[in-house]
Amino acid sequence: MESDLISIIMPAHNSSSYIDDSIKSVMIQSYANWELIVVDDVSSDDTRSIVGSFMAKDERIKLIELSEHHGPALARNVGVEEAKGNYIAFLDSDDVWLPKKLQKHL
Repeated sequence: MESDLISIIMPAHNSSSYIDDSIKSVMIQSYANWELIVVDDVSSDDTRSIVGSFMAKDERIKLIELSEHHGPALARNVGVEEAKGNYIAFLDSDDVWLPKKLQKHL
């Protein structure tokens, strides 16, 4: 079971106030075989730089930057297209997960 990669898709738009907590809630998951794909939907705040600081610490975190604002549905679809996992999970950039969320769902 630990060999199953879970792709976590996180659409983000001007999320600098809370994306830090969202990403941290992924990083503390008891199930460790995941990739986090943050799809930035043309934020005008520090969202991308915050994600970049996490990417420098953890290679499982990836950032896709959209060139035009389209909303969370398209951002999720772009993330799914890039996903490499056996399973897909969605996490909004203003939400947090409990530490065993992925383990229990898998």
